[in-house]
Formats: sequence, C-alpha cells, structure tokens
Amino acid sequence: MKKYLLFLAMTVLFASCGKSQNTAKDSTFFIIIIAAIAIYLIYRQITNSQRAKKIRNMINSEGKTIVVDVRTPDEFRGRHLENSINIPLDKISLSAEKLRQYDNVIVVCVSGMRSAQAAAILKNKGLANVVNGGGWTDLIGKI
Repeated sequence: MKKYLLFLAMTVLFASCGKSQNTAKDSTFFIIIIAAIAIYLIYRQITNSQRAKKIRNMINSEGKTIVVDVRTPDEFRGRHLENSINIPLDKISLSAEKLRQYDNVIVVCVSGMRSAQAAAILKNKGLANVVNGGGWTDLIGKI
C-alpha cells in the first residue's frame, strides 16, 4: 500500500510541476485521473487481500487441497512450492478429471497470467472450487 501512496504522491507532484499554464479544466482532469488511479489501486489491494484469505482458508480446510503449478516442466524443476504438482497449461484441460478428486484447486504460475487461463479452463470443465493463486512466489507470502 505504501508504494501505491508513493506513486500517487509522485503523480500529483509531477502534474503540479508542469510548465504549461494550468487552467481549472486541466486541474480537474488531473484530479479525476489521480482519483481513478487511487480507486483502482485500493480495489486491487482489497481483492488481493480477499484472494489471499480465500487461499489460506482452502489450505487450512478439512477438504483435500492441491496447488497446481501450470508452468513448463523446466520452470517447475528450477524452483516451486513444496507439495505442489506440475501440470503445464497446455495439458491442464486433459487433467481436469484427475483434479476432480480434490475439494480445492489452487493454480499458480510466475505472474498469474497462465494460472488465470488455467483457472478459467478448469471452471469451464466444471470444477467449482478453483482459485487463481497468481505467481507462485507471491503465494508463499499469502499462506
């Protein structure tokens, strides 16, 4: 959250240091842009916090939970979460049936892009309790 506030402060400082004449219209535009950025960043922080709580609850629940790393086998071999399994994104659709035995499925990758795709594929295959865990290194701090 601190980095977002710093970004917001820098944006305000940058906007106020322009050499052109500021009219009321220009000032209003900058205020609207800054407010929109602030709202987005706060929303993102809240949704990340909610996702982290959901992941913690899944891992601590009585049901069977699995973390599926959808990176390539080479990426997975390099480093991965303990007790996670590797099912590359291009194979995730074929593995949906195998994953039905779990009550909770958390998919991860490097940045969250492939895991978002994997989560959508699994949900389309009928798996209900699938969560995009995002980047696996970020997930370490959430659990």
